[in-house]
Amino acid sequence: MKKILRILIISAVLLTTAIVFTSCKQFLEDPEEFLGYWSSEVVPIDFSIDKPYQMSNDGALCIPSATDVILTIKLRNPRKFSLVTPTPTSSAADVQKIINFPGLLTQPTYGTHYTLEQTPDKTALKLTYKPGFLKDHEWGMGNISPEITLTSTDGRPFNKKFSLNLRADTAPSLEYKGVGKTQVGTKWYYVLIFQAKNVDDPLPPPLDHLHGDIKKLSVTGGDSADIVFGSTGFAASGRLLASAEVVQLASGEGPEAPLNWSSLNDNSWALRYRTDTEVKTARKNYTFTLIDEAGLKSSDIHVSTPATKAEDAKLYYNSKDISTQAGNPSSPYLISTELSITVEAKTETTGASIAGKLFRKTSGDWNEVGDTNINSGTSNKVDIRLEAPSSTSSEIEYKISLTTGGDGFADGTAKEFYVKVRKGTVLEIKSSDSGAWNKLKTEVETPSGGADIIKITGIIKANNGDTKIDVKRAIKIMGSDKNTDILNADNETFIFDIFSSGELTLEKLTLQKGKNTDSSRGGGGIYCAGGELITDDVIIQNCTATNNGGGVYVDVNSTFKMYGGTIKNNMSTLGKGVYVAGASFPSMSDGEFIMGGEACVGEWENGTLQDGNDVYLGRNDLSSYPVKIQIDNDKPIAKPKVACITPYSYDVNYTVLTMPGGSVNDYTNRFTVTPEDLGSGDTQNWKVGKKGLLEKQ
Repeated sequence: MKKILRILIISAVLLTTAIVFTSCKQFLEDPEEFLGYWSSEVVPIDFSIDKPYQMSNDGALCIPSATDVILTIKLRNPRKFSLVTPTPTSSAADVQKIINFPGLLTQPTYGTHYTLEQTPDKTALKLTYKPGFLKDHEWGMGNISPEITLTSTDGRPFNKKFSLNLRADTAPSLEYKGVGKTQVGTKWYYVLIFQAKNVDDPLPPPLDHLHGDIKKLSVTGGDSADIVFGSTGFAASGRLLASAEVVQLASGEGPEAPLNWSSLNDNSWALRYRTDTEVKTARKNYTFTLIDEAGLKSSDIHVSTPATKAEDAKLYYNSKDISTQAGNPSSPYLISTELSITVEAKTETTGASIAGKLFRKTSGDWNEVGDTNINSGTSNKVDIRLEAPSSTSSEIEYKISLTTGGDGFADGTAKEFYVKVRKGTVLEIKSSDSGAWNKLKTEVETPSGGADIIKITGIIKANNGDTKIDVKRAIKIMGSDKNTDILNADNETFIFDIFSSGELTLEKLTLQKGKNTDSSRGGGGIYCAGGELITDDVIIQNCTATNNGGGVYVDVNSTFKMYGGTIKNNMSTLGKGVYVAGASFPSMSDGEFIMGGEACVGEWENGTLQDGNDVYLGRNDLSSYPVKIQIDNDKPIAKPKVACITPYSYDVNYTVLTMPGGSVNDYTNRFTVTPEDLGSGDTQNWKVGKKGLLEKQ
């Protein structure tokens, strides 16, 4: 029954349709064409925009505003319908039946703000936004999304409308301009300079600047930076610096600055980004992107800090720079030793590496020493072992060929150093030797042909009339145990007087009861007058100076390197432990006191100095600043308390402690400072603060 009913309904519909269409001429002439025409639809299927665009954080497509922007709406229009589009004579009401902008309270004017036309092939609509309209709605301030109703010119409406989430918001643009540097504390860092393009292109009020909505400089490889607008440009903030904080690179620090560098740096819309890369360190890669409030981004800019030439290698022996002396092939640097020795090659460029070869001269020819590829790896220094001859007075001549470089650096200049290692002559002086003190004095003061190394066994004591020992050449004096091998001046004289040509190395000894009554100079134990003193595991105790420096007086142009051991229980006017003199004339250099390892001045208990053996820092008359104690970066101090500092004067601008190549802040708490006498029984307490500066407590 249901089947019969369905057949009757279909028959009735067909009959009705036939009657209607019979009255239509088009249907009678070509019924198939007629039915196809009225059953077809025009459907938007895709779109394209002729200018670069991005999607905002809220999902809107954002287009620039500088020129016309054409939005092409692709249509599926197999029957090639002509669509109704506005004309210059169309009323506003008629236009809005075709196209309107739902997100705008005030509708734009056709022809002035935009145009809409169908392409001749009927396959697309072209909506052209005019720049004036776009600028009115920059920063995405108005929703310029269109809604288009599709209607054929013969009056047929189509079901599918076209709409799109669209905003006017020009993406930021960034341009790299160059590199400079800025100082932070004592260090210099590279500054990469960019310019945000077209920032101040005018916009209608109240927007003012085209890119006034820039918010962030995104950085891959470093810290990103928020952008703050000032009255006439970007304001300095965080890693983004003011132009006055940035200066040109010096020679060897990077590329030569262009002639217009100052104008680039001073530009109001320059972004001067302080990197975390120190000047003359390894090249580092960064990627920079400008981002505005809507999340639109500039193109990524990939920039590297300069690949500077690594500092040339230097050669050190016992922490002394011997590069100049060892640089002459006709006069190698001579080292006398009992055993094999180690020299250190080092570049001052952090992050650079050293590579090279070791050669030994045999029968006048240089031959590579075995498999001795010198390579510091990730370090900027490397130890090089030089074997000593097997027989006394024999010599081996070495050539050390070195180049600095490494990842991120241009290669430094190749350097060659020449070192002659001699099996040193050794003399032992025992406490039982007749006239042992004078025997030691005679041997040390022998200008040439004397022993290179003197071994002390037992207690060598000065007798009535014995005098100080003058050191005018390089010599090592050593014991086997500082508790038993002792130089005892017995208050007859001070012990060593080191002249400018003298290089005295003391190891595993005790020096005691020195006495210097000379009121014009100091040093109860040792007076260093222009030479070099190195002590390792040495005690200097119970010495007295009428002037200054109860234990050691370090005069101008002198160096005292103390590695291990203790200076204690000495007496003098100033600097009971050590007195370090400051330069008085430009031709002079301050005395140098370098501490490392287990070195300690004074006897300490629970962090408090017990014997008053301080380190007095004299005045540099050229700067009026005190001289400084230096911590050896290669052999950092190890004890919890190592010295009490007494500066000649107190000021928060005075640096009293340094550590070249290292972090002095890690060691400042191992030093104390003598309280400042304010008079009338009042005192001011001080300490060694950050960066080795004096700081009030």
